Amino acid sequence: MDKCWFILPHPDVRPPDIPPSGIGHLTGPLCPGHLISSPARLDSVISSTPGPLPISPDMHLHLSSADDYSWTRHKGRAFHHAAGAGVPILAAAGLPVMAEVEAGISHGKYRSERWDFEKLNTYTMSPTRAYLEDTLEDGGEVSNWVKRQKLRGLSSWEVYMITGIKVGIGAKMTVVEGKAGGQEGKGGLGFSGLAEGHLASGTVTQIGTAVSQEKMSDFVWAVRLEKITKGRFDSR
Repeated sequence: MDKCWFILPHPDVRPPDIPPSGIGHLTGPLCPGHLISSPARLDSVISSTPGPLPISPDMHLHLSSADDYSWTRHKGRAFHHAAGAGVPILAAAGLPVMAEVEAGISHGKYRSERWDFEKLNTYTMSPTRAYLEDTLEDGGEVSNWVKRQKLRGLSSWEVYMITGIKVGIGAKMTVVEGKAGGQEGKGGLGFSGLAEGHLASGTVTQIGTAVSQEKMSDFVWAVRLEKITKGRFDSR
């Protein structure tokens, strides 16, 4: 089974209430033990109320913490129709700069995302087979979901259990996105926002926006998913 971390698309999901011992009932919109139908719907759980089945002593939640944690992701690049290339880099301030070299025509879109946390708490668990089976047979919305898959005549289906969450504390977020385009000569730099780099034989223009948010409330930043397939419980 695959276990992968996925970052939520927005910082609006509050952390669950977790017993200090890591054992027992968890309550909240997104908890370890919840099921979702797809990684594309990270904050839409199949079993939402009142929460997942209680965490048993043989699979209690483990807590680890990281102080002053930073994470950056960049998507997109500028394309160059010549011998040179447009290469997005990250400036010291955390904002992207487009470095253009040689001659040609460049264009493209970019998005940079940076998170800074005073503390990042990670809770993980390893569900037992009994816990997985009990969750699928809980008799509520999860059981109804499994029955719907069978009624659709699917030869196989899969569902995902949340087996870990990362809770951001004291977070700051900076997002920069935009597009670049133009003709350029031998070299130059264009900064994000609305900027032009005047070069030997033309200009490069970048148009974009930057959004920054500080002093955010604690929230679930990422979840770890474990895939459960029909084949694992064919005897049901």
